[in-house]
Amino acid sequence: MADPPRLFDGLRPPDAWTPVQGAGWRVERAQGLGAIQLKCRIPPAAAMEAAAVVLGAQLPSAGAVAAGLAGEILWEGPAAWLVLTRQDDAARLLDRLSACFQGVTASLIDASDRLIALTLTGPRRGELIRRGTAFPVRQLHDGQSVRVRFANLSVQLTASTARDGLLLTTDAVHAPYLRDWFLHAEAASGQDTTFKA
Repeated sequence: MADPPRLFDGLRPPDAWTPVQGAGWRVERAQGLGAIQLKCRIPPAAAMEAAAVVLGAQLPSAGAVAAGLAGEILWEGPAAWLVLTRQDDAARLLDRLSACFQGVTASLIDASDRLIALTLTGPRRGELIRRGTAFPVRQLHDGQSVRVRFANLSVQLTASTARDGLLLTTDAVHAPYLRDWFLHAEAASGQDTTFKA
């Protein structure tokens, strides 16, 4: 009797993401990016000040992005932030931030391997995003970041002057599905879609 298929058979690993593009848009992986997730329900002022020194910027308020010395800091939700930094610096940054919240009820994890960050560029990027979410994308301006339901996934959508286009951050396990979603969305519009290795 043959073994039953395993749940993850056929999934391409996140590192196998190759850029994909269509008419007026392109999606590619943000290379070399590390991620630190910080959650603290009631962060003490002293911990916040110490974190600001380490990061080179205050932890941003609702819907905002802060540019710091360590990278970009995204507001993920109430009392939750995502720090995007160089992958090589993530472990060291985690240690320094952990020291800031010593003795405080907080969660700090290196999420670099769990998350994937994708950049969507091109003049039709807004149109493509609108196909996947009810969120009014036109209201998202530089320096803003929101968690939205996109392509039936939970995705952090960020507009920043630090990069061209939009940044989409989600669980890395969803990368193959999300890549296929972009291809099908383009095909449904009647445009030609090409793969780029």
